[in-house]
Amino acid sequence: MRLSQQISHEELLPGDLVFWNDTTTGRRHHVAIILRKNETTLDIIDASWESTGLWLTTERTTDIHESMDFARPPFFTTTPRTEQKRLSDIKKIYEAGASTFLERTSDVSIANNGGDVVEMREKFLHFIPKNSLILDVGCGTGRDAKYFIEQWNRIVGIDICEPFISDLQDTTSWEYYVGDIVDPELPVYAREYDAIWSNASLVHLNREEAKQVIQNCYRVLKKWGCLFVGTKYTPTNTHMEEKESKSIPGSIKPYLYYTESDLQNELTDAGFQILETSLGQWAYWWDQFIRIYSRK
Repeated sequence: MRLSQQISHEELLPGDLVFWNDTTTGRRHHVAIILRKNETTLDIIDASWESTGLWLTTERTTDIHESMDFARPPFFTTTPRTEQKRLSDIKKIYEAGASTFLERTSDVSIANNGGDVVEMREKFLHFIPKNSLILDVGCGTGRDAKYFIEQWNRIVGIDICEPFISDLQDTTSWEYYVGDIVDPELPVYAREYDAIWSNASLVHLNREEAKQVIQNCYRVLKKWGCLFVGTKYTPTNTHMEEKESKSIPGSIKPYLYYTESDLQNELTDAGFQILETSLGQWAYWWDQFIRIYSRK
């Protein structure tokens, strides 16, 4: 894992939650709370981050030396929605066009132009244990969730659109919640998952918000768990642009387009190991999508 928000020991303050790599001892990702800082030593409380929260263990003093690389843990660096109006507008578009979107996207076997969604989901299942607990981030109409349930998996789904979630709660087994996937305080992020599926859930976020979602996923995924991310692709520069929606014709929505290297870097910066990357074109979308399978 590359250290995010790297800082020098001179910048440390009492009360800071930090982690560091120590190249002398070989100890990596040590987590601690700073109590006091002296010229050559730190008084700290050792800590560990678990799915149930932050656990404090031993208070002690440690020497400061040049081999220590300090950083603030990325999963404690929350990025709130930077444009609340965009979130509100997207929510209104999906809720007003829910019936159209359901009609155009709810087929479990939807596929087109070699971008077979079933094939992508089967590959995802290849990377995870049977009977996995899967978090479906931005689950939409539940098309993918229903497929995973058919394959004997358990599902927790989250989406901003209330009609989608209401329909899933009424017609489908397991758990579904309304919420903003960027928010790290969501109840669904207080649990631990065997695998996480993020299919087109980043497309209406800006880049900082997308990073936050990836960090949220890393924090709640079990060790060796698999994360799938599928989102819009550009071969040039990562950017946002507004376009007419193909899933809800007549509406204009903002879209985030990622280059392959930028999306891979977002994942590796959060701590993920890339397993496989591919490009494809899905169903009613004209744009190419990038699909990345990664492991914690």
